[in-house]
Amino acid sequence: MMSKNKIIPWNKGKKGWTKGTRAGFQRGHPTFVSKEGYRKAGLKKSGSGSGTWNGGKIKYWKNQAKVRDDYTCQICGLRDVEIMQVDHIVPIHKAKHLFENIENLMTICPNCHARKTNRELRERFKK
Repeated sequence: MMSKNKIIPWNKGKKGWTKGTRAGFQRGHPTFVSKEGYRKAGLKKSGSGSGTWNGGKIKYWKNQAKVRDDYTCQICGLRDVEIMQVDHIVPIHKAKHLFENIENLMTICPNCHARKTNRELRERFKK
């Protein structure tokens, strides 16, 4: 149990919500209300209505690449359905138009993925 003399200095004197936060609540700003408030404002936290939405096709193509490769690492041959990852053969920074092309995707294990990524970064930023 804390006594009065053990009040943390940075929290001393705090009274609650700031004026801006209170005003946001009063206006019914969607960031301060529930999901219904987001719906009324026409906003979404995720999905196609979100401001950060890039399209949902890449997840589909990654799953297709895993099925095509039978969940087997294309570098070392390890087969494990749960841990396999999908990587771009030609990095995106070199060929952005190949982003969702299934021919540019390959299934690899996390260990090989890390090694491949490190090798690519060393080549890219070589001085």
